[in-house]
Amino acid sequence: HRFTAQLTRPDMKGAWTFVPVPAAVSEEFGAKGRVPVTAAVNGVAFRTSMLAQGGGSHIIAVNKNIREQA
Repeated sequence: HRFTAQLTRPDMKGAWTFVPVPAAVSEEFGAKGRVPVTAAVNGVAFRTSMLAQGGGSHIIAVNKNIREQA
């Protein structure tokens, strides 16, 4: 699945930067836990996992190293 989304970072100390996964993508996987994926931010590819957030939704966390490369 391919989708485009903006990085999100809550205005809280220690908050993760992440990409919210569209509901249709989360529903297709139907997993309540981690789902291994390959993601890309501005063309910088990396392997990670979609992380369950409850209610059937997922996020993809993007660490500082990936953000700096992108």
